[in-house]
Amino acid sequence: MLQGRTHNLNNAVTSIECLPLAERGLKIGQPRKIILAVGIFGIAIAAVVAGLLPVQIAFTIAAVLLVLTNVVSVREIYTSID
Repeated sequence: MLQGRTHNLNNAVTSIECLPLAERGLKIGQPRKIILAVGIFGIAIAAVVAGLLPVQIAFTIAAVLLVLTNVVSVREIYTSID
């Protein structure tokens, strides 16, 4: 996986003779959202390990918190479910 400016990536892909993958609309590099997501899941895991919540409840709460804090949109959740 390569990350960079479009014109730099085009040159790099050409020079290493690779074909680019299709555009997928991935957003990489949003530190606030990354930290928040890791924190939410860390708390959920800690609650399960400490025996405060069953795993199903902890991760459901974590998923709802991710939506409420705009880390993940409802549309992204629906499109990621097979």
